Amino acid sequence: MTRSIYFLTMSLLFVLVTGCKTAKKLEQGPPPARSQKEVLDALLKRNVDFTWFAAKGDADFDSETMAGSGTITLRIKKDSLIWMQGKKFGIEGFRGIINKDSVYMVNRLEKYFIGEDIKSLHSSFGLDLDFQDLQQLLAGNVFLPSTEEVTSYVQEGKDCKLSSTSAGYNITYTCSAYDLQLYDMIVSDNRGHKINVSLSDYRKFGKIKVPYVRNFTFQSMGDSPYFLNVKVEELEVNEEKQMPFTLPTHYKKMRI
Repeated sequence: MTRSIYFLTMSLLFVLVTGCKTAKKLEQGPPPARSQKEVLDALLKRNVDFTWFAAKGDADFDSETMAGSGTITLRIKKDSLIWMQGKKFGIEGFRGIINKDSVYMVNRLEKYFIGEDIKSLHSSFGLDLDFQDLQQLLAGNVFLPSTEEVTSYVQEGKDCKLSSTSAGYNITYTCSAYDLQLYDMIVSDNRGHKINVSLSDYRKFGKIKVPYVRNFTFQSMGDSPYFLNVKVEELEVNEEKQMPFTLPTHYKKMRI
């Protein structure tokens, strides 16, 4: 993986997919039997509805060739713009924006920038996502299956596993039978791309609960996996935010 691809991947995977673990104090006694409809209904109610979305948290990643940590800030104006910033010890390392047509990332430390058509993400990462899909994933929401897309359902003890196929992706959701919270999700395609998400620390946010700890494993066929762990510290919804961004003219342009 080239430096530019790795840099952009780390930025995008900050909030790619979410799930959570049930608090242990709720896991008392035998788990209740849950139906496919109960699990599906719980999934359909878990996403955050927003016009403006903002999040800030600590993140660290690890791979065969690189490792690092820092603070990530994310801001989204629905159906318009995604803005991201990464800092280390208070010093900005990168800043990026994504709109319906393009993606731009500026690396402050190494003084280069990336400017590409958003379609380039498809060939680089094997993720055939449009802007609407990407903004939902970055906001911590998940692809929601319809009843017709469900391919299997089974309950194994406290684990309720529902699988679906949609838009070329195979997705398996694992929820707790105790409270129907989603705590694990696997997204894969037929080209060997796979994302495994396991998160915890659900907290009340408005009328729903959201996970504040999010752990990701990303792997493509033939490559070593790399890992991203995020601890969300702040969340805001429907509060308008500034999204300042400029491309330094003296920085070198790099290609994905």
